[in-house]
Amino acid sequence: MKTFLILTLLSLCPLVGYGNELESRHLVFKIQRFDKIVHSEKKSHSFVSGTTIAGRKFKIKVIWEHLSNGPKYLNRYKKMQSKSIYTSGKQCFVLAGMVEYEGKSISLTPDTITPKGIDFKADPKNIY
Repeated sequence: MKTFLILTLLSLCPLVGYGNELESRHLVFKIQRFDKIVHSEKKSHSFVSGTTIAGRKFKIKVIWEHLSNGPKYLNRYKKMQSKSIYTSGKQCFVLAGMVEYEGKSISLTPDTITPKGIDFKADPKNIY
C-alpha cells in the first residue's frame, strides 16, 4: 500500500518557490531536533517544528492520509532524539519524498521516514 503525506507550507516559502505554478521535486528533511510535535485529536494530521542538521528551523503541517502509524513514528523519534548519537550530530532523522505544490499547499509522497538518516544520499539542492 502506498503511503501519502501532505504537507502544508508554513515556513518553507523561499525553499520551494511559493507562488509558482504546480511543480514537483524531491525534498529531504534531515532533522537534527524536533522542537514540537502536536497531533490532531483523531491523529489525522500533525504540526511539526524543529531544526535540521544544517541549523535551519522548519515548521510543517503533516496530514496522515494512508500512514496511520505516522504520529506514532514521530513520537518515538522525538523520544529518541535525546540519545547521544543524535545530540552529537552523528545521526539524524529523515523525512523525504516527492513533493508537489501549488500556492501554499504541498503534498509529499514519502519514500523515506527513518531515524537513521545521516548517510541518506540526495542532491544538495533538495536537502532542507
